[in-house]
Amino acid sequence: MDKKEIEKIREIKQYIQDIQRYRDAAEGIKNDSPGALMQKVELLTKSHTLMGRVCAYMEGRYMQTYSRRKRVHAEKMRDTKRGNKQNAADLAVLDIRDQEVEDSERMTLWKNEFKSISEQLYELRLRLRVDMHIGGGGA
Repeated sequence: MDKKEIEKIREIKQYIQDIQRYRDAAEGIKNDSPGALMQKVELLTKSHTLMGRVCAYMEGRYMQTYSRRKRVHAEKMRDTKRGNKQNAADLAVLDIRDQEVEDSERMTLWKNEFKSISEQLYELRLRLRVDMHIGGGGA
């Protein structure tokens, strides 16, 4: 791993810690007033922004692993002179395939979390609009 990749991993780990901190703080806020709802929306929006970055990183990792598996498979097919080329190529990518599955799981988890927070934010914003309209005696 090069220095740039190590730094990126540190950055992603920090994002994940920040996401958890924002979400924990948001969970501690009651939904009993428009001010509290606004604070909760603000914290979850910060979390959502960082989640988007983590989600993009995880998708990139998955695509890199997928690409590496395809390349190694093709190279093994090309370089195998005799015997069952397909079998040799399949065996050559077993470990990469396992890593690809793990990367796919992480990518899916973060995509689901991102979508879940999006839906939660939508609900909170609707509730905030209703509370503001009712509380403010809107027209």
